[in-house]
Amino acid sequence: MPDHPNDESGLGSLSEKKNANPPATGLGSLAQAARGKTLGTARGILIFVGVLTAVVNLAGFFMAEKSAQEAIDMEIKGLPRGNVPPEILAEAKATYIKIIYLISGATVGLGVVFIILGIFIYQIPVVATVLGLVLYLGGNLVFGFLDPATFVKGVIIKILIVVGLVKAVQSAIAYQKEMKSQTPVEGS
Repeated sequence: MPDHPNDESGLGSLSEKKNANPPATGLGSLAQAARGKTLGTARGILIFVGVLTAVVNLAGFFMAEKSAQEAIDMEIKGLPRGNVPPEILAEAKATYIKIIYLISGATVGLGVVFIILGIFIYQIPVVATVLGLVLYLGGNLVFGFLDPATFVKGVIIKILIVVGLVKAVQSAIAYQKEMKSQTPVEGS
């Protein structure tokens, strides 16, 4: 059974249950429940994006040598055979592999960050949603700069993710504000 009323993943914790949706009455509690559901959706989006990012780039990490060779073969395709010395080819391949390792490793790390943000979305809703949105957009911009064709690959899914995260940011702000207003002031 999930620890959070709006968490079907079972990834919640007891502290989330204690801090997530305190009992309230009236329309405020309904609105807060809806915000909590939106945060649950955002949690799913962040974890999905994180797992997908990590898995795809982990595969790229293990295919670095093959990818480097394919890139070199494309570069020398139009040149006459034997024009490029083997030591230059070996150096170019080693450089390509290092670049692929760097990009794949950093992107696997980014995927892990998305997963962590998804896990902690109820504790730090605004930080998690805003940071998730900024990192998602930033990652897409970086990869679009490296390969402009990535801007149009999966554009509909990318738009849905951005719309979901923007809605989550709005809900997170209201959710956090409501949580603070329900917290008793010390010394009262």
